[in-house]
Amino acid sequence: MANAKMLSEFGGIPNDSSVASSLANRDVFVSALLAANASATDKVITVEPDHEYFILGSVSASHLVGVTIQLEGTLTALDNIDQWPFVGNSYVDFMVFTDCTDLKVYSSTGKGLIDGRGYVWWEASLARVFGNHKLKSDRRPKLMLYERCTNLVFSNFKMINSPMWHLNLQDVMDVVISDLTVDVDVTKQRSLHESFGGFLKNSIPLFPLNTDGIDVAGINVLITNFTCTNYDDVVVVKPMDNRGIYSQCSDNIVVDGAKVKWGVGMAIGTVPPRTFHTCIKNVIFRNVYFKDPFKAIYIKTNPGTGSGEIRNITYENIIADRPIWFPIYIGPQQQKQPDGGGPGCMLYPIEKKCDTQPLVTISDITLRNVYMSKALTYAGVIRCDEKNPCSNFVWENVHVSGGLSHLLKYKCEHINGKISNSVPSTCFNSAPSSI
Repeated sequence: MANAKMLSEFGGIPNDSSVASSLANRDVFVSALLAANASATDKVITVEPDHEYFILGSVSASHLVGVTIQLEGTLTALDNIDQWPFVGNSYVDFMVFTDCTDLKVYSSTGKGLIDGRGYVWWEASLARVFGNHKLKSDRRPKLMLYERCTNLVFSNFKMINSPMWHLNLQDVMDVVISDLTVDVDVTKQRSLHESFGGFLKNSIPLFPLNTDGIDVAGINVLITNFTCTNYDDVVVVKPMDNRGIYSQCSDNIVVDGAKVKWGVGMAIGTVPPRTFHTCIKNVIFRNVYFKDPFKAIYIKTNPGTGSGEIRNITYENIIADRPIWFPIYIGPQQQKQPDGGGPGCMLYPIEKKCDTQPLVTISDITLRNVYMSKALTYAGVIRCDEKNPCSNFVWENVHVSGGLSHLLKYKCEHINGKISNSVPSTCFNSAPSSI
């Protein structure tokens, strides 16, 4: 049985936010990980209750096997942009694990916390729009990155206010995530947005600020009982391609049980065509409740060259209360970056130009038992390309209702499929419709 050692036993300095202590804690944590990896018995590192460890820079380790982080206290990213390490064209991520197996992060009490202190990063990101380049790049730190790792467990802790994405899993295999909470201070983000004028470079509304909940690319991933409050993708499945180690296609990913406030949906993508063939298939989103989402169902493509596919995606038992933008959106990515850059069609359909993607095949998309009430705009947008129409869409018992009944219709382009017991009726198998 693995024994546990406290982070303080390795020399960790709790409750001290000085730069010196935060740098020391980074080095201590790395040393603790390496010691646990080398030990046959002391494989558990415990962050003690009522202890907050400030860390400056990246806690980074590779080739760990069988190491557990028991998170009962708090790990906090020091909010000092000037001192945060910058490598290449991006700021280093807070915790980085590569080529690892059998890793676990959990809290026995549910009080474990990873705090990204993202406020200063969000403010600096918005300031870049107006020429204030305190940030060297908008590639801000992500809280946790796991790359080329297998047999991962995340359970019963909370992540808040990441400068960018919260949990990023890239080329992973066999992952279980349960009882995880991601919480972004959207009130603070909204006030920042308003302080910078409210609307930035055709951003209506601006979704501050790349604070995704879980971004995952890999195979055999189960996410259950997830709670998320944010202004960006809630769970987003990213594509893999032929260069992947554990998978050449993001495959067999299940989200079963989630409660969402705000957010931009349970998402697929973006998927651009690439020479190495981007791919997502066999994904299920099930038993999800949204409150005031900007989007609930979101499948998105991007420009590129080469090929790609999105296949066999199921949304089942989905409830959304008062969706703010399109409740259902399948087509070219809408969201732009905070500075207004990127290929997103943010103002569609006010601005008509929003090119569909003929090089990414979208097929076998199923919506079943979907109920969306008090919709504020249209029922949805489902757009594919004339040269490569979407195929085998199946909608069963899909209901969207709202106060502006004359808006409750779909914008459809080049969709082949069937629909039953759904209101409003879609425009599958028909000429392109307008809204």
